[in-house]
Amino acid sequence: MKDIIEKETIYKISNSIYKLGFNVTSTSNDICVKNDKENLEINIKFYKEINNNCCGEFVTLEGNKLFSLLYMHMSNNIYFKKGHTISFILFSGISKILRITALILPNFIINFIYIKSKFNYTKIQIPKILLVEITNYSFYKRDFNIPKSYNEYLKYRYGDSWETPIKNYNYLEDDKSISL
Repeated sequence: MKDIIEKETIYKISNSIYKLGFNVTSTSNDICVKNDKENLEINIKFYKEINNNCCGEFVTLEGNKLFSLLYMHMSNNIYFKKGHTISFILFSGISKILRITALILPNFIINFIYIKSKFNYTKIQIPKILLVEITNYSFYKRDFNIPKSYNEYLKYRYGDSWETPIKNYNYLEDDKSISL
């Protein structure tokens, strides 16, 4: 899928989140925000309007995780990667070295790494009407924009019984916005 948000905008948003003390990794599809101290990870997905729907995608890995990480960091898919923990800073440095290495590696090696990665792209589709009107919601002393019709949104995503947790919830199978 073509970039939904311009690279500059993603960089500005990511940098703002980083300045708040979070580890941040951004791609053309999402921004991943981590706080290792609180074991917190939030993924912000980007959506594009297509035929009265908000459409996006996310990537799952079916192949070798090491090859997947290598390919992801060797390609230009990562727009922003900054963090505050030593491990994150170290990994960001390795990521830069891998991008430089990719420039001198023959294409067949990069293609081999990609094939071993086995990325699976899954489409997400949400009716635009559920996201047009937003309202402000305060959570842990922070304000967030949420869909005004959040009950309808949650029903669409998780079904009529969205208020009852599903014990073995599987995002790929149980989320109604995902088309496999």
